[in-house]
Amino acid sequence: MNNVLPFKKKPAAPAFDLNSEALSVVLHLKRLKRSGEVVHQSTSFELADQVLTHLLITAGVDFDLFEDGSARGRESIRSITSDRYGLKLIFGSNGLAARDLLAGWSIDALVQYVLDHEVPVDPRDIPGFSDQRLVG
Repeated sequence: MNNVLPFKKKPAAPAFDLNSEALSVVLHLKRLKRSGEVVHQSTSFELADQVLTHLLITAGVDFDLFEDGSARGRESIRSITSDRYGLKLIFGSNGLAARDLLAGWSIDALVQYVLDHEVPVDPRDIPGFSDQRLVG
């Protein structure tokens, strides 16, 4: 069987230390939790949003998940995310933006995190994905 994704499970020379970067985000989120600050995550269910949602769950941070207006056409990943994490989605556009906490993460790092942690994503968000690659 051919691999659908053009990425290796463990790159020989990663662009940056993914484990260290993920840990620093988790530690930041845990500090937020201890401060008692209410955390809001705004999502359109794209790659960075899905990684941040997983990191919030991993850190044990209570948060509200706001679905922004650009999530149209993503009903499947919305349902999978809601079911997997037991989240109730709130419609709105105000919240903590994933790009703020994951600003230093390259697309390769995001994909590697998804592969390492089995984060649910829409395959169309993975670079190199094509419906044609799944045929035959």
